[in-house]
Amino acid sequence: MKKLRNTPEGWKYIFPKFDLKMKLSLLFLFTTLLQLQANVGYAQNTKISLNLNDVSVLKVISEIESKSEFKFFYSKPDIVSMGHVSIKVKDQKIENILKKIFKGNLNYKVIDRQIVLTPIGKDEASDDPKTDRTPPVVAQKLQVSGVVVDGQGLPLAGANIVEKGTTNGVTANFDGEFTIDLKGSDAVLVVSYLGFKTKEVAVNGASQLTVTLVEDAANLGEVVVVGYGTQKKINLTASVSQIDSEIFEDRPIANVSRGLQGAVSNLVITNSEAGGQPGASPEINIRGFQATDADGNLSNSSPLILVDGIRMDLNNIDPEDIESVSVLKDAAAASIYGAEAAGGAIVITTKSGKSLEGGMRVTYNTNFSLTRPTIWPESVDALTFAYVMNDARENNNAGPYWDEEALERIAMNMANPGSAPALVDENNDGNWDQSSAGLGATGATDWKDFLFKDWAERTKHNLSIAGGDERINYYISTGLYKEEGLLSVGFEDFQRLNMDAKLSVKPKDWLTLELYTKLVKSESDYPTYTGAGSTARNTSRVFDLLSKIKPTLPTVDPFGEPLVQAYYPTWENQRYQAETNQIVISPRVVVEPIKDLRFNLQFNYRRNNDSNTYKLLTTSYLNSFGETVYATDQESTVYEPTFINQEYFSPNLFANYNKTFGKHNIDATIGYQSQLNEYHLLGGNTSYLITDNVVSFNASLGENQTVDEAITHWATQSGFGRLRYNYDEKYLFEVSYRADGSSRFEPDERVAGFASYSAGYNVAKENFWPIGAISTFKLRGSYGTLGNQNVEDYQYLSTIPINSPGTAYLFDGSQAIFSGTPDLLSNSLTWETVKTSDFGVDINAFGNKLGVVFDWYRTDVDGIQGPGLDLPAVLGTSSPNTNIGTSRIEGWEFEATWRQKINEDFSYNLRAVLSDYQRTMIEYPNETNSLAQPYFEGQDLGDIYGFTWAGWFATDDEYQTYGVDQSFISGDFWAGDTKYADLDGNGVIDRGAYTSDDMGDWSVIGNTTPRYQYSFTLGLNYKSLDFNVFVQGIGKRDVLVSNHQRFRGPAQGPFHAMVFDEHVDYFRPEDTTSPLGPNTDAYFPAPYAANPGRNNRNYAYNVDRYIQNGAYTRLKSVQLGYTVPKEITKEINISNLRIYVSGENLFTKSDMLFYDPETIPSGYGSAQSYPLSLIISTGLNLSF
Repeated sequence: MKKLRNTPEGWKYIFPKFDLKMKLSLLFLFTTLLQLQANVGYAQNTKISLNLNDVSVLKVISEIESKSEFKFFYSKPDIVSMGHVSIKVKDQKIENILKKIFKGNLNYKVIDRQIVLTPIGKDEASDDPKTDRTPPVVAQKLQVSGVVVDGQGLPLAGANIVEKGTTNGVTANFDGEFTIDLKGSDAVLVVSYLGFKTKEVAVNGASQLTVTLVEDAANLGEVVVVGYGTQKKINLTASVSQIDSEIFEDRPIANVSRGLQGAVSNLVITNSEAGGQPGASPEINIRGFQATDADGNLSNSSPLILVDGIRMDLNNIDPEDIESVSVLKDAAAASIYGAEAAGGAIVITTKSGKSLEGGMRVTYNTNFSLTRPTIWPESVDALTFAYVMNDARENNNAGPYWDEEALERIAMNMANPGSAPALVDENNDGNWDQSSAGLGATGATDWKDFLFKDWAERTKHNLSIAGGDERINYYISTGLYKEEGLLSVGFEDFQRLNMDAKLSVKPKDWLTLELYTKLVKSESDYPTYTGAGSTARNTSRVFDLLSKIKPTLPTVDPFGEPLVQAYYPTWENQRYQAETNQIVISPRVVVEPIKDLRFNLQFNYRRNNDSNTYKLLTTSYLNSFGETVYATDQESTVYEPTFINQEYFSPNLFANYNKTFGKHNIDATIGYQSQLNEYHLLGGNTSYLITDNVVSFNASLGENQTVDEAITHWATQSGFGRLRYNYDEKYLFEVSYRADGSSRFEPDERVAGFASYSAGYNVAKENFWPIGAISTFKLRGSYGTLGNQNVEDYQYLSTIPINSPGTAYLFDGSQAIFSGTPDLLSNSLTWETVKTSDFGVDINAFGNKLGVVFDWYRTDVDGIQGPGLDLPAVLGTSSPNTNIGTSRIEGWEFEATWRQKINEDFSYNLRAVLSDYQRTMIEYPNETNSLAQPYFEGQDLGDIYGFTWAGWFATDDEYQTYGVDQSFISGDFWAGDTKYADLDGNGVIDRGAYTSDDMGDWSVIGNTTPRYQYSFTLGLNYKSLDFNVFVQGIGKRDVLVSNHQRFRGPAQGPFHAMVFDEHVDYFRPEDTTSPLGPNTDAYFPAPYAANPGRNNRNYAYNVDRYIQNGAYTRLKSVQLGYTVPKEITKEINISNLRIYVSGENLFTKSDMLFYDPETIPSGYGSAQSYPLSLIISTGLNLSF
């Protein structure tokens, strides 16, 4: 049968869809370019066009430098004295241009990319024969040769050597060597090189010199973006990690969060059940921070996300637009953002024209990828499936699902597909001879092969234009990302369009005007499934069903029509569509009335218009008589639209004063912020669509149409201040304070103030520091508090629940509208307070080749919210939430980086990241430490409790003589059932008093906290080649999945049964009649078909045997790139051309059964897990 596949319409015409031949042709073209070699002089091959009228010569020089790689050396007075010039040339060599500008005014000398301008004598200033030809007095000159090297003696090619006080200069060659003619033997050379301290060398008559430059820690220590400003990394006293755009560039990822995974210590990226679903965004957490939900349960809390100072969703950002990402981890770093940053903050800075030297640059980046699932369990073949399910049926003392004749038909279809009937109607009643779950069919289908695409496609395009000068700069970017799903049936894709624009204008030296705008449009289209009473709307539920399709079912019925009992035809008619439209407008004014003082006014506006639509349309099939039967008839059709409008307003006003007095540096910030967020949801539900072709409320006949509406808002007002002081970048101090007012608390508790303090000491700057190889040895510590306002809205208001209709009783022939008991309120509910201590050390050594960062931290969350005292049931309502406890997180993190340039051709870098944390409940109102309560004092959060496995019962009678009473679990046990260990030795399996002090045979059998998260990065650069490898993983984590349907496999009812290869390892006694033979040393117990009570003997309670090792190591990314030499690209006016190939998730080492270790779902119906993708891609970076 031809697989059903649909191509979503919409944007497919924006970019052409290349067939395989075209893709191979392009690849061949790029490969051919790699073979081209050139060895030509830069000055001879570079052509420049100019069209300047009445401008200064300095402007002409700046224009030439912006359009080429030439660099001018000159004395500014000589240039200024020339006044204004006009020049118009097209595609001229530099020699011709210099002649037009400087002939008769200045001498010029072109040395590769260096142009030296010097004054000329009077005899050269004019061609007039009457000019005075008196020979000038010539000072005695000296020629000096030498070599410039780094601390390890390696040459620094391209170092600049200039005679002090003149424009006389040269550039070191490939081997770091130079020769310069000096005016006299007492000259001083100024030697400089990017990333190294500039050095002055007195010649003292020497003709041969060796100049050793020392790397500059201050220059190499990058400027880090922090709250409301920037700070040199060497001066940081808080815990901040910053990564640049390289971590995202050229990777086939849909969102920023996937690119951040493993890049920063203790930045935890967790996939939900949606996993690798197109457009799915994982959850982000910093340092294991948790907040309480409405029910008082702790769960991971996301950090504050800011993009250019604006609250935004990471899923709506094109990674290609990012300049840098700063992760603010402790309270000292995040406190300036107040209550929303209780879980830390991620501050993203996007690209702008400021990064360019001048002119305009156009950049185009594209990537094409092929994807397939990383890990997907292999189902057994049809015959093995029948054997396993028959065994489960026999264990339940019932007859087999397949008799011998049916088993023979399965075997025939496996050997020769279609050689035997897969569906029969022995009763001649129009129904195929199978159960509703497909048991009894005798086909042989590999559903993974049938329903998955061999490869799904992803495409990514980004076009940006950037440029500017000293007064105006701009950045405009458009990105399109499109991703196909893995399923070959139904509608499944995601696409996102990003448009960003930045403009900065400086009309006055003291005034800067900026505008940032952003437009995002995304569309998702998924097949979905909704069972009775379920509101799930995602493709993960479809993957649940995919796991349960029986391999004995054929793909089509005897009439050649898609088989509805195999679910997949319904996915064509069950569809979930989501659309997001976001606009961001952020104007900013910067005023500098006096030197070192800046006022900033920024207004942020964001509007989201989202729509989500669920449709269930008719689905039919043919019975054995060829008659149409509806699996979903017209009356059962459903239309469920939801529209969400959200607006966010936030004015920000802050001032910054930065002043240096000798070795003293003061940086002060004070500001005000206000926020208002308004949310409006309008949705409805109707059924009985008149026709599938018009899906609308007005075209439906449903009797119970419903409309839902929700309107909420929250607002904050905040004042904040920060003071920094450092002395000679040696003694460092910082203090900040923020007062927050939040509408989420009752009026008397809305305002609270929070402060943080930090200090640092760079011991390596002391004169007594003995280790010359270590240039930075900074000790730092911080303590701070933050409020947490990320709690439920309106907890201070009492509401009366109203249900319409909701009673089981009729009044006057209809169900009545009724109300319930009003909620009780707490008169003391207030802020959760987050208190963080952090101690760290930063080290730079060996000329800053080595960088090390280590932190230890403790975070206490005081006043966590939870339910109050138990109230009598007769009251009719529950106890309100109040502030009841304290939780603690302790952890550490380590980052080490090594960067080295071996020579001009080869450099490399290494980076290792390792971190860990644990969580504990310090205070909680649970006097007896009852395990029936959510928490108790001293509890390690994340602990898994359960019984201990002691073996299998070998026979049906063994339990009677076992000597241990297991009636707490079940009344009887048969062969293949679980023996439970009697840990307390009292001869009875139970949980004691069910407290932490008396658990009986219950104990801690694992912990879900991800421990020892690590990553390793290797980067190599050799000439025009670059190579990068990124490995990421978790060292320790326990996962309990024994309550999952996917784990239990055949121990389900017929509908839920699924059998993967690992499931065959179940207990079968020595005297078994199963065709699979005995298996007494099995991993799984004996399954019981359609008997939950008997399966509960093994699965009703947690057992240590089924704790899975969730640790893993994954080859996250590999990339190989080649940059075409500039000598070639300049010929076609291209400044940069790079092609690359890459792979994502290529290899995984994991002991997990049935799941990708990164997409482990929660809950009973947890076959619902969309696998991550293995990705192979190729791409192109082009600038001109």
